[in-house]
Amino acid sequence: MEDLPESAVTAPSLAAPRPDLQPKPEGHPPDTDFAGDEDDDIPDAETDQRPEDEDEVELAVAQLVAGGFEFILAESRRGPRMPGEKWYRILSTDRSGQKAIVGRLPRISIPAFLEERQENFILHEDGLGLSSPDGRFVELLISRDGVRNAYLSPSHAYVSPRSSCPSAEMEPDHEGLFPTLFGRKHGDFKPSLSSLKRGVTLYHVGNRRGDCIEVSSPTATLAAPYFELVPRSFLADPLTVNSVKVRFMEPSSADNALRRARDVVSAFFFEMAAMRRGSPRLHEPLRERERVPTPRQGESTTLRFPPQIVDARASALFVRAEDAVSLVSRYLSYYQSIEYFLPFSDERTSINRLRRDIFSPGFDLGNETSLLKLVRTIGKQTSRSERESFKDLIGLALTQEKAEAVVKVARSRHQDHFSKRGPIAHIGLINTSEHAKNKDTVNEIAERIYDLRCRIVHSKAAGGTAGTDPLFPTDHEANFLAPDIELIRLVAIEVITMFATAHSR
Repeated sequence: MEDLPESAVTAPSLAAPRPDLQPKPEGHPPDTDFAGDEDDDIPDAETDQRPEDEDEVELAVAQLVAGGFEFILAESRRGPRMPGEKWYRILSTDRSGQKAIVGRLPRISIPAFLEERQENFILHEDGLGLSSPDGRFVELLISRDGVRNAYLSPSHAYVSPRSSCPSAEMEPDHEGLFPTLFGRKHGDFKPSLSSLKRGVTLYHVGNRRGDCIEVSSPTATLAAPYFELVPRSFLADPLTVNSVKVRFMEPSSADNALRRARDVVSAFFFEMAAMRRGSPRLHEPLRERERVPTPRQGESTTLRFPPQIVDARASALFVRAEDAVSLVSRYLSYYQSIEYFLPFSDERTSINRLRRDIFSPGFDLGNETSLLKLVRTIGKQTSRSERESFKDLIGLALTQEKAEAVVKVARSRHQDHFSKRGPIAHIGLINTSEHAKNKDTVNEIAERIYDLRCRIVHSKAAGGTAGTDPLFPTDHEANFLAPDIELIRLVAIEVITMFATAHSR
């Protein structure tokens, strides 16, 4: 095996567009993403011999090379958890002679990769799922955050949950119908400690119709591109990466199978969370792996002793937004840090309007008409909508000049984002033209922020407000929130600062 040819992989049927697996900042601690139990690192003390059949691996390599695949010895990924395990980058050559990278796998997974070639699995466009041609089998990669791998001691008898599945009564080979990185595990399989840690099926349940769902190690076909593209080695740990597999008894079209599988997975994950068996979710490439960074200030920027005191609760909301991973969560946290001040803003606006009426030259305390006008002013203030209150709050915090400066910063790298050509629909536009007359940028900012907030908060089954589509965290539009996040962040700074108070002596 050490003399493998110096080349690489991907069969045309396995090639898929590069999923958007964004690296995290280098300072991000691994333990916030690592879902495995640290005691899984215990070395296999049972035997110094490898549990895998060396001849099986060599034979698989030979067959794949004969079929046009090539292997390149690659950098080891998370070595301590699989001591001595070699990793290989796999490539394939198409009919025109062009080489494409299939992915990378640990050496022990090569036989599984060969076996899965016969299934003709179709990788999904995002590279984070696959389906069988007949639509009976669908697999989706799971985020590492909400699932913890089981660890069983060597003395613990391993009983596969597949054997107790109702579908097993109808299919004698049911145990071997679910491929994993480490092959198919059968009922008579008696694993060593090393292979047990790799081969445990976390969950497997089915119904009497023959449909079943499983959480276990992913197929080699799905894991290979993931291991190649994942940015950090601790994320590419074969012992802790899991997928959810759905197998239907009846065949169907690929689109229908994927839709049905996602419905089943959503219901299964809900039940797991409801019964406190974990909080798994499917991989969302951009929102999962990319913390939205706040642009760094210039080196000339220095911290100072706070010249004034800001509200502690609003400050906490703002800080929480800075650390949020989800784009939608970050936006809503910034919004909450602004919304917190609505009662104070309403009071200030009411007082200003009453003061204006009372000190008007035409106001007469002894005149009923003047008093009725005052009553109407109070009535208007108490019956105002939240949108109107929010617009008043932004109007207190921003001048037209400041509003234009805020928009300029937010759109610096996304020129058309706030225009009709922007990627997010059903929210207010902001006129960024330098030559436009009678612009009301303050009002436009307030309308856009509130519209976007409504699309997120009003994400109900029947839709949001009339004529407005809801915006869910998994929607494609959510990928383009960065400029709006920068906009609301800058507005939040102005609002929090406006309500700050001087230090008491």
